[in-house]
Amino acid sequence: MPKDEDVFAPAELEIVKGGQFVDWQDLMYRKQSMNQEHNISVAHGSEKTQMMILAGYRDEEGYYKTNDFKRYNLSVNLDHRINDELKIGLSSRLSNSDRNLFWAPDVNLLYMNPTATPYDAEGNMIWNPSVQQTAAWNILANYQEPYINNDNYIKSFNVLYAEYSFFDGFKLRSNFGLDLAQQKRREYYGSMTTLRYGRADYARKADESRIGILWDNILSYDKTFGKHSYNGTFVVSYQQQKTNGFFASGEGFPGEELEDWNLNSATQNILIGSDYEKWTLGSLLGRFQYGYANKYLLNFSFRADGSSVLADGSSVLADGNKWGYFPAVSAAWVINEEEFFDSKIVNSLKLRGSYGVVGNSAIAPYSTLANTMQATYNFGEKTYYGYKLGGLVNKELGWEYSGTYNFGLDFGLWSNRLSGTLEFYKTATTDLLMKRSLPDFSGSESPGSSGVGSSPASVFQNIGSTSNTGFEAMVTSNNIVRDNFSWSTTLNFYTNREKIVSLLTDEDMVGNKWFIGSPIGVFYDYDKLGIWQSEEKDAAAVYQRKPGDPKLRDVNNDGVIDLITIE
Repeated sequence: MPKDEDVFAPAELEIVKGGQFVDWQDLMYRKQSMNQEHNISVAHGSEKTQMMILAGYRDEEGYYKTNDFKRYNLSVNLDHRINDELKIGLSSRLSNSDRNLFWAPDVNLLYMNPTATPYDAEGNMIWNPSVQQTAAWNILANYQEPYINNDNYIKSFNVLYAEYSFFDGFKLRSNFGLDLAQQKRREYYGSMTTLRYGRADYARKADESRIGILWDNILSYDKTFGKHSYNGTFVVSYQQQKTNGFFASGEGFPGEELEDWNLNSATQNILIGSDYEKWTLGSLLGRFQYGYANKYLLNFSFRADGSSVLADGSSVLADGNKWGYFPAVSAAWVINEEEFFDSKIVNSLKLRGSYGVVGNSAIAPYSTLANTMQATYNFGEKTYYGYKLGGLVNKELGWEYSGTYNFGLDFGLWSNRLSGTLEFYKTATTDLLMKRSLPDFSGSESPGSSGVGSSPASVFQNIGSTSNTGFEAMVTSNNIVRDNFSWSTTLNFYTNREKIVSLLTDEDMVGNKWFIGSPIGVFYDYDKLGIWQSEEKDAAAVYQRKPGDPKLRDVNNDGVIDLITIE
């Protein structure tokens, strides 16, 4: 076994002999943290008016010394009946949360040398504290004052409603919702923090606000005549959301005491950006339910949704495809309610079936429009800025539709001591809405995910169709049921098979890793069998390999290694 003198440098050896090791986690973590939450509520009720006001405060200290969270919240709920026909109400919630973030749980904390010295005799931080690991950075420098990594959220959600009952069984309700949110972000990293990355002190401010409006008008009818029950609902809905943001950042400030309060004094890498987004959605919904003697149940609904309309009046989807229509129907037979049903074992038995269509147009606003992106080019010794094609438009883009058949059986045995559900379903999705990769020679690129740089060209298209077929079973056993003790067991089983049924040209789209008959998400790779061994030298040579190289499967036994799909 080697001696300490053979392992440690002289400076480290003194620390080892003296037992004065550095606990880096102790320097980063709080020794004690306190979390507290306080709530107070006031409630009032009368025959016509009910009201509740709730105020709360929450304070949490994180594990790291630079990490904490505070939130203030206030909510008001009010319901008032003006007369027998008309009722109004208000629900309002307001919250303000402030969070100081840890830059990132730096894994280097676990590798810091315990024999290193973080500070010198005068209390100044030592840049590279480890004697042997001269490139190892003092992790404490990441969080030296001034250090700011702060998020502040202000959110307010408000719903005002009026409900009017007229005739016999008819009711009209109007809900108007206003959703407000603002996020402010502050960042400042002093020179001690940023010098690790070879740059001056850095500051950034960002501000994003959102305004959302939701207006629902609901007409409903609910009535029972003898054994017949009727329920109908008709909804008209309008939704709109606007988001705008701004940020500015820079490096190299004349004094660290300015922190992020004077960004215009930055001398290097000054960046300014802003964005705006607006979308709207219109919906119509009708639903009718009928029941007879609680044993025959029928439900029919129809929904129409208009796709998002952008701030410039254009649509995410193409002209003629902006509206999607989605019907659904379901029926159930409660067999145990029949007069002929007489069983001492089976106490409940219901057979049901349904078919419905849902749609998808979940594409970020503006991502389907043709756009340009900034490009740089050199002319002589100077650099100039220009623009190039940054995305392609698809003028035939439409909704994605998914139709699902579902058949189920619900049962209960021995007064529901044993109960369960058997379910079979099949979903067929058509006009699959996906982003298709394009070859480089298409002449366009897409902006990078962070808004900087570019990524391979792509375009949204209705690609093809898929199917999902599955079976689910759930059984629950109430083993012991007593006043002060209960024990139940639930078993679940399911199976699902997904596959691509068709694509644009009824051929595999290898560049996107889409293969007919396989799921959407597959690996397209070589089948690795291990490593060629010494005794397999001759067999490896057939594939231009040698012992020690990866051993790949010859799928067709034709002497050629092919890529395969792996689910």
